[in-house]
Amino acid sequence: MNIIFCDKDGTLNGLHRQKEALSHDSSECYDVDERKLEILKRICDATKAKVVFSSSTSAAWNIDEFEELDEMHPTNPYFIKMLEKIRKYDIPFYGITPTIPKWLTPFSYVETWKEYEIQAYLDLHPEVDHICILDDYLQDLESFREYVVKTEEYNKDNPDLEGLQPHHIDEAVMVMQKKYR
Repeated sequence: MNIIFCDKDGTLNGLHRQKEALSHDSSECYDVDERKLEILKRICDATKAKVVFSSSTSAAWNIDEFEELDEMHPTNPYFIKMLEKIRKYDIPFYGITPTIPKWLTPFSYVETWKEYEIQAYLDLHPEVDHICILDDYLQDLESFREYVVKTEEYNKDNPDLEGLQPHHIDEAVMVMQKKYR
């Protein structure tokens, strides 16, 4: 089975979109750029992969439980809205990585250990033999570096270059050819 581990911020949107959404309506700060969903769909089609979200945002999604791998019971309206858009594009959504939180300081927000979360997911899913990670941030993905397609969260000259781009399709296809197990 082929799995794409997909980050949200910096991959399915960019910093300009996040800032614009926050300036108008805080409920939109979790929104995704539908142009990026079109690219994600093309990556899924080209690699025959299913999508698992691996986003530090997931710590705020409050997912109650999984009944089946593709049927979730989210309690967070932002996640519900995002999932509706994903389904609109017929993206094969397969789940999310478990959340393994780390506190940066007693007064700061929760960050996650993506590397450990992805490994925990893979440990629970031995049927996965090819992976690709779409993410803008590499610091927490050291052991998976060869499987990462890096996106850009911020481009000061051209906001349209933030997040997933058409050239990432070919990169993801190349990465997915590597055997994980």
